[in-house]
Amino acid sequence: MLFKDDEHIKLIHSGDEYFVKMKEIIENAQEEIHLQTYIFENDETGNDIANCLKEAAHRNVKVYILLDAYGSSSLSDNFIKDLQQSGIFF
Repeated sequence: MLFKDDEHIKLIHSGDEYFVKMKEIIENAQEEIHLQTYIFENDETGNDIANCLKEAAHRNVKVYILLDAYGSSSLSDNFIKDLQQSGIFF
C-alpha cells in the first residue's frame, strides 16, 4: 500500500500515548491488521488490546499477530486459543 498525499507518519515514543494510538488504529482498521511485537502479556493493557483486536476480527477485519516466543512466553495457551477462536491468525 502506498501513502497518499494527505497521510503522514508520526513517531510515538511509549507509554499511554502509544496504547491510545494503537487502540485508535485498531478501531479504525477496515481491512487488515498486522501486529508484530516483542512483549504481549495477559495483563490489563494486554487484555485491552486483545479485546480491541477481537472486536476488529468480528468486524471482518483480518487480524494477524506475530509475537516473540521469548518476550511473550508468559501467554497461556487459553489466551492464545481465545484469540484464535475470535478469528485472529496467530
